[in-house]
Amino acid sequence: MSINNNKYLFIIYYNPFTLIVREQNPTVRGAIAAEKVGADIIVATGCDEGGCMPILNNGTTSITALIADAVKVPVLAAGGIINEKFAKAAAVVGAEGAFVGTRFILSKENPAADIVKKDIMTTHPDDFLVYTHANGVMRWRTTPHKVGREGVEANKKGIFNPPSGNFFKGLIQGDLEASVNSVNNVIPLIKSIDSCKDIVNEIARGFI
Repeated sequence: MSINNNKYLFIIYYNPFTLIVREQNPTVRGAIAAEKVGADIIVATGCDEGGCMPILNNGTTSITALIADAVKVPVLAAGGIINEKFAKAAAVVGAEGAFVGTRFILSKENPAADIVKKDIMTTHPDDFLVYTHANGVMRWRTTPHKVGREGVEANKKGIFNPPSGNFFKGLIQGDLEASVNSVNNVIPLIKSIDSCKDIVNEIARGFI
């Protein structure tokens, strides 16, 4: 599926009744185009997020506000929504819900190795590394280990598709040098490993 000539468009969920759309690099034009072809919910992703970050520099608050103002369908905020406080902030600018990733790594149910969770919780926010990959379309933010350092150095040499590593070995088996350990930019504010139920309930309170 292509909307607004965007090949980095993800259909998050689809059934005969619901279509949820997320652009890798969210734009107002893209959101309007998605709505026109039938999107029921649009995810507004800011560069605050973990995982494959947008190359565009709009933060979660700004892109959520811009898209929510431009479309009539509900908008989910993605990027740095880690607790009730951030959920409330997203709601203030127009989000009707949240699309959450990093926070659930620090959950009791998440299969990530304990050393990976500890790495996330103990890394100082000033020490995260950011590098570009996917030929300049996306970025990683990662805790500071081998793959991240090599990615930063590759970018300095004009290489914009450096490897991300072996995620199974890195995140599940716990070899921190084997892959990026990618997180949002405010996860150091989380100090505990909680159940998914408790995380969902806390974030949901921000939208009540």
